[in-house]
Amino acid sequence: MKQVISESLNQYSVRNVLLVVGASIVVAFAFYGFSSWFANLYVRATNTYYGPSMASPFPPSEVAGADAILLILGGLLLLLGSGGISLNTAKAIFINALANAMGKETVGPGEMMRRDAWRPKGYRLAGLILIVAGVFSILLAFGLAHS
Repeated sequence: MKQVISESLNQYSVRNVLLVVGASIVVAFAFYGFSSWFANLYVRATNTYYGPSMASPFPPSEVAGADAILLILGGLLLLLGSGGISLNTAKAIFINALANAMGKETVGPGEMMRRDAWRPKGYRLAGLILIVAGVFSILLAFGLAHS
C-alpha cells in the first residue's frame, strides 16, 4: 500500500507545495509581528499619555487585514514584473530608435523581441509566497476579528 501511494504522488511536487505553504505561513506571521510592533511604536510616539487604559487605535484584525492587502499587492507586482522584455532587449530597442531618429538604417531587434517576449525572469516564487502569505493574513484577520 505504501508503494502505491508513493508512486501515485509526485514527491517533489508535494514537497515544493509544502515548502511554499510553510514559507508563506512564516512570512505572514513575521509580517504581522513587525506590523503590530510598528503600530504600537506609532501609538507610543504620537500620544503623550501612556496609561493602562489607552486603547490602541489599530485593532489586531485591522493590522492583519492591512498586512494581507500589502502582501497580496506585493506578490502580484512581483508576478507581473517577472515577464516582459529583458534589459538587453530594451537597450537594443532604444539604440535602434536613436539610430532611426538620426536617419541611419539599422537592423531592428525583431528577432530578439520574438525570442525574449514574456519569458519569466525569476521572482515568480517570491510573488507566489507573498500572495499565499496574504491569504493566510486574511485568515488571521478573520480569526482575530472573531476571537
